[in-house]
Order: sequence, then structure tokens, then C-alpha cells
Amino acid sequence: MLRTPAIVCVLRELSISKALTALRRGADAVELRLDLFKPEEREATRVKAFVEALREEAKAGVILTNRSASEGGKFEGSEDERLSLLKEALEASEADAVDVEYFAEPRKRAEIVALSRKLNATVIFSFHDFAGMPDAAELEHLALKMHAEGADIAKIAVTPETAEDALKLLELTLKLKASNASRESSRREGRCFHRNGQRRKAFACSRPHLRLRTHIRLP
Repeated sequence: MLRTPAIVCVLRELSISKALTALRRGADAVELRLDLFKPEEREATRVKAFVEALREEAKAGVILTNRSASEGGKFEGSEDERLSLLKEALEASEADAVDVEYFAEPRKRAEIVALSRKLNATVIFSFHDFAGMPDAAELEHLALKMHAEGADIAKIAVTPETAEDALKLLELTLKLKASNASRESSRREGRCFHRNGQRRKAFACSRPHLRLRTHIRLP
């Protein structure tokens, strides 16, 4: 299972050398963005071979993602092709975690969750809004639904317009911590991107404890 908080390196290609460089510099895990790979690198056998080779070199979590175009990804095929490719890569490689959009096709998403349970892989449900920030109540409802429907980590990426918007995200994290203090442990990740180039990340273990880290990258 993937731990949080964690520093994750995103790989745009199957490069052991780049993965090891990132790990030496402090990354805890690598995320394989299948949608950014060349078509031949997306094949399940290639992904499996990469994961096996990386595990021989280092102890690091591996996350599989095949991001949809509607949520900022580059995959150009159909939704069925996208999710089938992700499922095949997970089954072949037995990666540590899989990131699938919460609003992905429900049947395919459920199949990925079921396979993850079989492989003891962490399930990350993600939601991205690069145009703005939904109401705090809407985000709270979304995070709770993600956990209720199978997420180990609920990853929410939004774009605050103001400092007050960013504060609302932190307040929401604290509220979830308080409301879930007596429940079984699971995880939530919130991520927000600011228009002026600042990035704030909040990693939270929302049940039963919450741990928050905020990183700000200045322009």
C-alpha cells in the first residue's frame, strides 16, 4: 500500500535512470503516466518489465495513471481503451497504486477497484478542476463519496482564485479530520494550483488522523 504523505516523481517515459535519479533526490514513489508515453511503451509487458527492473534497483512505490483528456491528460483513444489499458498495465505489473478519475466510466472503474483489492494496491480516485474551485461543501461531499465508493486516497486538484479559496481547502481538510476522528483509517489528498504559479499540496490521512503539509512554490 502506498503511504502518505509522499513525494511523487512523474515519469513521461519508461526510464530507469530518470526514476533512480528522482529517488536519490528524495522522491518516495514514481508515477507512470501512460497517457504521456509513446504508444509502444504503454504495452502491459513493457510496463511490467520496467516495474520489475525498478524494484531490483530500489524500494519505491509505483503509481499507474492513464489520465483522461477531460482532466488534463493526453490520451487520445476512447474511454474504454483508456481504462482497459490502465487495467491491463496494473494486472501485469502489480504496481503499488493506481490513479483513476472518480468520474470515469463506472463499470470500468469498478473493475479497476476490484483488481486493486485483489493485488492489495492502493486505489486513488482523482478529480481535477483547472478552471476554478468548487464550493467547499461540494468538495466535502465529493471527498466523502470517493471514500464510500472504494478510494483509499481521494485526490482533489482545484485552482483557487484567491488566498481565501486556498484557506477554504485547508479548512475543509481540518473539518474532515474532525468529523472522521473515530473512523477506520483511510487517506485523502488535496492538491491546489494557483494561477500565479504557486502550488500548494495538502496530504491528509482523514480517518482517523489528519496530517497536513503545505508546500508553496513561488514564481
